[in-house]
Amino acid sequence: MPAGKSRNIPEAASESFGSKFGQLIKRRRGQEDLTQPRLALLAFGDEGKTSRISELETGKVVKPHQKTVDALIVALNLTESEIERCYGNEEVGKTITNIAKLNPKSLTARADELCQLGNALKRARPAAITGMGGVGKSTLALEYAWRELENYRVVWWVSASTQYSVTSHMVELARSLQLKELGKTHSDGAWLEALRDWLRTASDVLIIFDSVENPDVLISQFPLGKSVYVVLTSRSPASKTTFECIELDEWDIATSRIYIEETLGEQDPLVCAEISKMLGGLPLALEQGVSYCVETGCNVAQYLSLLEQNAEKLLRRSPQSGSEAVWITFEISINKLGQYNSVSLNLLQTISYFPASPIPLHIFDSDASPIGNLDPFERNDVISVLLKFALVKRFDLVDPVRRSSAIDCVQMHTLVRDVAQSMAPTELFQVAFSCFCKGHPTSPRDPKNFPEFRVRDNVIGEFVEHCSKLSMDDRARLVLTMILNASFKWYAESDARAACKRSLDAQNILVSMHNMKNVDVLMGSVKRNLAGYIANVGDDYSNKKEVQRLYKEVADEVRLKWGEKDPLYARSLVDLATVIEQSGEEDASDKAISEIRCAEEICMHSLFTADNDDLRRENIKMLSEVKRRLASSLLGSRRLANIREAQSLVEDALEDKVIVDSLTDLELAEIHMQAGMIEWALENWSEAICFFEKAEKVFADHLSESHDNAIMLKIGLAAVKQHKVGPWAPIDH
Repeated sequence: MPAGKSRNIPEAASESFGSKFGQLIKRRRGQEDLTQPRLALLAFGDEGKTSRISELETGKVVKPHQKTVDALIVALNLTESEIERCYGNEEVGKTITNIAKLNPKSLTARADELCQLGNALKRARPAAITGMGGVGKSTLALEYAWRELENYRVVWWVSASTQYSVTSHMVELARSLQLKELGKTHSDGAWLEALRDWLRTASDVLIIFDSVENPDVLISQFPLGKSVYVVLTSRSPASKTTFECIELDEWDIATSRIYIEETLGEQDPLVCAEISKMLGGLPLALEQGVSYCVETGCNVAQYLSLLEQNAEKLLRRSPQSGSEAVWITFEISINKLGQYNSVSLNLLQTISYFPASPIPLHIFDSDASPIGNLDPFERNDVISVLLKFALVKRFDLVDPVRRSSAIDCVQMHTLVRDVAQSMAPTELFQVAFSCFCKGHPTSPRDPKNFPEFRVRDNVIGEFVEHCSKLSMDDRARLVLTMILNASFKWYAESDARAACKRSLDAQNILVSMHNMKNVDVLMGSVKRNLAGYIANVGDDYSNKKEVQRLYKEVADEVRLKWGEKDPLYARSLVDLATVIEQSGEEDASDKAISEIRCAEEICMHSLFTADNDDLRRENIKMLSEVKRRLASSLLGSRRLANIREAQSLVEDALEDKVIVDSLTDLELAEIHMQAGMIEWALENWSEAICFFEKAEKVFADHLSESHDNAIMLKIGLAAVKQHKVGPWAPIDH
């Protein structure tokens, strides 16, 4: 609703409208740094009418007068979406969010900090929650988000421990907002640019950046409108000139005791005090200790004894901003878990080899998993043990693009992950990798697989970083997975740069592998794909040269390792010829023809030396493909002698019964079409029509009308019938 435009307040909505409108006025007045008298002067032209504003803000006015509403809308420049929310036309369920309700138990004595956080955001300044690891920064931010969820249109949680993670989460936000029409290429960069434009004018948006390494650097990446609110958590101090800083302290002894007794009942105050001292008053450590007591049935005195037994270990550790105490509590719990339920321990330690991001539970539904092929009820029992020990969180992750689909996930705190991994057998890394590969989608172009690809995308980086732990066969499997994910980045998101990054990582892994022929095949595939992605990053000359260089590398590597007579080398030369022709160089046609002639010689040699019928048939088919490719290049050169050679090559192919019998109907039709193009170039009109019509009959049964070959054939046939000179007419006729 444009500012100043009247709208009648419906009776049914009046009660909630008055309260919500008053809250909105109070929040916006704080953002604009306006006193009530100043706002009264702007809205009503009279400072003496501050009582109207005061009564609205305190909720005393059930149904404000329409003229009052209109005046305040104009004075504060309120947006249509803000007013719509007050009228109740936007349901709470429509809030766009990616956070899960986790019911944190460690919010004892944080009421003041919650209030401080709310007040900071009312002043429209970014809020930074800082403190040592385990002090409850993320818990505080999460609880605030859930309490205030209905007051925002968007609440988005961003794991900000790495730049890659920030980009990934913000791109997901752009997708969930359906901003794709603002970015034509749908690359990560385009999505982020669309999101930045949207953030400049957006309203009622809360973004939480969790585990930020450098607060000042991160906040500069995104321009924020007046009604876009930012909370970040960090162990690093934040600039007080940029942020409203909320530093969380450890709990004192009294608060720690209150927290312990809330769950375990009345306890010996001296024992509680000693536990608090040993754990440094860290909420995460105390939460872990209480969960241990609940699950194992031990009392606080027994738990204190366990801590004292591990005290020497605690002192031996170098200081890590308070995380040592948390580390010890997790070690105690994980050791007990091993005695309590070995299957749950195996699952926990396997999950520890994944990154600290949501992990889909269904990837463990296989014989290769650490929990075996359990039914859903048995699997729930295994996971429930981890939940009771407070070692993982479980929630449904809603895919931001397909809002109706949810993926059952678990996630563990970074500190839990580090402790569990330090105690895990190294062979479980291999198990984790097998689980990841087992359920990985294999069709990156199929939209139904996109949510799964997105969830798994963050996981790949962990295995790439530690690929030295994998066997050679598993490294090859990892490369295949990376090839699929690079394809997904391109086909689903049109992000050529991200696809290039995945392909370069795959190439680096292959370089580290042994001298095996399947490695060369994979390297060829990676480099050809990489060349294609580079070609789509931009259309400048330097990119085309880089593509050509990559294809040349593939061909040279194959020649050096497998010899210049290997059929794999012939295929590499044909691929190289294709990119040479696309380079736009002056002598590109001659260079391409030269490479294909070399490939033809290799195929002839392979055919003559073949020692069995299967290999001979395979070489005949390959030689036919190379000759057809040579004919295309000869035709494209637009030189009369070359075109006549192309005519001879195609005629020979069509007269060779062995070749014709090895072709499918569609492949034969494509040769007929090629023959028609050659005859068209030579202005042999009747022959061209004959070949085109043969191809037309097959294309009608096998290709859609929008297929490139079908379109080209239709254009060619119409032109030939009118005796129009074709695009390949010889320039030296």
